[in-house]
Amino acid sequence: MKDRRNNYMAQLENSMEETLKISSWSKTITLDAFTAKYLLSGSSYIDVRTKEEFNNGHLENALNIPYMFYTKKGWVKNPKFVDKVLAVCGKEDRLIVGCQDGARSEHACNDLRDAEFRHVSNMGGGYSALVANGSYVITKPEPTKDVLCYFYP
Repeated sequence: MKDRRNNYMAQLENSMEETLKISSWSKTITLDAFTAKYLLSGSSYIDVRTKEEFNNGHLENALNIPYMFYTKKGWVKNPKFVDKVLAVCGKEDRLIVGCQDGARSEHACNDLRDAEFRHVSNMGGGYSALVANGSYVITKPEPTKDVLCYFYP
């Protein structure tokens, strides 16, 4: 059992070294699914997908604060995104931000860092990577049950 734990910790350290990449243009830390699993226990997961995407499945205890909305004019950035995150999270909280594939969440991370949130990480590959990893509790609402979506207009 001890060897198994040591192997897991060595794997985690190697994974963190290889996958904690700081983008030169954004200074946002990007996590892979393996590393995110380890860090989720002490962090809040902010799912920036739309309400519809969120309702199709999400991580248990994820906060849904959409970064963008789809309107008749196309995709529009949520002008209150940072304010809504600040309403439920402090600037010193550890946040992992994810979307469907990692692109929207990268932009959301940049906005949060610009707003002086200190511990923000992007979930590389987004929800798709978490599902592919297979070791996450994915919650799909019952058809008759309405899922609370934080701050949806």
